Amino acid sequence: MNRQFIGEIWKEVKFDFDFTNEVKIEISNFGRVRSITPQNGETILKGAMVNGYRIVRLKFFKERDPKDQKRIDFLREQIATLVRQIGKLRTRNKAKRVKDKSYYDYEKKIKVLTELLDGMKKKYQKEFKAIELKRTINHGGLIHRMVAEYFLDKPTEKHNLVAHLNHNKLDNRADNLKWMTREENAAHQKTSPHVIEAKKERLGKRYEGTKVCKLTSTKVMLIKKKLNQGAKLKTLAKIFKVSDMQIHRIKTGENWSNVKAAT
Repeated sequence: MNRQFIGEIWKEVKFDFDFTNEVKIEISNFGRVRSITPQNGETILKGAMVNGYRIVRLKFFKERDPKDQKRIDFLREQIATLVRQIGKLRTRNKAKRVKDKSYYDYEKKIKVLTELLDGMKKKYQKEFKAIELKRTINHGGLIHRMVAEYFLDKPTEKHNLVAHLNHNKLDNRADNLKWMTREENAAHQKTSPHVIEAKKERLGKRYEGTKVCKLTSTKVMLIKKKLNQGAKLKTLAKIFKVSDMQIHRIKTGENWSNVKAAT
């Protein structure tokens, strides 16, 4: 039996299609998914990862087409008939005390029927696989959206995105999720520690050797040295042929923050 957490609530997941599997899928407010079957009982599904989010992939089967079922039944009956015929011939040969002409005739028939049986089995396996593939339903569900759909009220139709309040994509507890509009989600993403850190790393960085950038790290080292010595922004801007604002941003660390002043 899987561990039950205090305060954990389970709800059955409803699907918009019919299937024949004897299985029930449930989602909890703690972001866990489980399947319940008569054969295996309760099983917690770990799922897989897609773009940092956890997803569960499920396989269902719809009813077989009557024509396909008839074909499968026919092939099964053909196989069963051949098995019975081979069995009878082998029983007769085992009962013979002397290997006379009829014995070898039976052996030839057994060989022919066995080859026919092997071919029939291969044909059955191929057709059965194709039929099963045709009735297979592959369903994937993002766990955080499943939790939101069953445990959170959606304010409006525009609130169609589910965000993690603490920016941890693996924390799929209902308390950590919220329905948001596209605008709300964009604003929320800007507060992500990962986004902030990435922005910090980009601050001040420029690609040397391009037409856009007139400065190099060596020039910036010299500019910072002269700024420390009290040089004026306009003077430095004129010397290095850049704007006063660029010199100001270097001074405040908004640009080129990763470059140290020359010694």
